[in-house]
Amino acid sequence: MNTHSGCEKPSKDTLVDLILQAGLIQDFIDWLKSKGVELYGLKGLEDLDYNIILEFALEKRLVVFEDDIFESSDRVEEEYEPLDIKPKTPPKRR
Repeated sequence: MNTHSGCEKPSKDTLVDLILQAGLIQDFIDWLKSKGVELYGLKGLEDLDYNIILEFALEKRLVVFEDDIFESSDRVEEEYEPLDIKPKTPPKRR
């Protein structure tokens, strides 16, 4: 997983390399089909729109922006806040 500062976006080549290194090419192709992206006539992944590749990389957490790290850490705390539930004690044996 690569972490980038808020403004700096990875290049298209970097994103393609991350997908290939992670072994997610088939997942990427299936994902593209599910999004309705026309694959006929493409010579390579580099021919795809940058935003499509970036969306997949973000969804698969291949790339994480620093802003997203802070936002997601806030959500984790909200998810795991202690509940006002007291554990039950087992009944006494007689």
